[in-house]
Amino acid sequence: MKNHVLPVISLLLSAAACQSLPPEIDQMDRAQIQSLSTNVVAAYNQDDLDQFVTVFTPDAIVMPPHEPAVNGHASIMKWKADHKPGLKLASVVEHMEGSGDTAYMRGRYCLFQLKADGSYEVNPGKFLETLRLQGDQSWLVDVQIFNSDIDEDADWLDACPFTDGWE
Repeated sequence: MKNHVLPVISLLLSAAACQSLPPEIDQMDRAQIQSLSTNVVAAYNQDDLDQFVTVFTPDAIVMPPHEPAVNGHASIMKWKADHKPGLKLASVVEHMEGSGDTAYMRGRYCLFQLKADGSYEVNPGKFLETLRLQGDQSWLVDVQIFNSDIDEDADWLDACPFTDGWE
C-alpha cells in the first residue's frame, strides 16, 4: 500500500501546480475602482443617500467604529441618514490589489465637522474595502471597515494629517 501512496500524492501535487490563478486586476480595473472611491466621497459630502448606496453591493456590510455592522442597502442608507449630516470626507487610497472578481483597497480618511467659528475639527482614520466585480463588469464595495485614529472620547484634531481640506 505504501508503494501506491507516494505516486498518488505526487500526481495530486502536480495537478494542483497546473491550476492557473485568476488574472490580477488591470489598469482599467484600478481606474474604475479609484473612480468608485471618488464617487463615494462625493456622494457622502453631498449627503446624497441614493448615490451613496450605489457604490455598495446589495448585501454589502459596513463596519463603522464603535457600532454594530450594517448589512444591505436599506440599512446602509439608514445608518448614513442617522449620522451627522454635513460631515465632510476626504480620503486617499494607499494600496489596491486584486485578482479575478475580488479586489481590495486600503487608505486613510478624514472626517471634517464645521465648528461654530467657521473652522473645522477633524477625525482622521483608516479604511479597508473589499470589492466584487459585477456581471456588468463594474466594481462595487462588498465589505467596508473603517476606524478612527483617535480615541472615541478624544477631541478631534484641528487639521487632517494628509490634506489641506475636504474640498
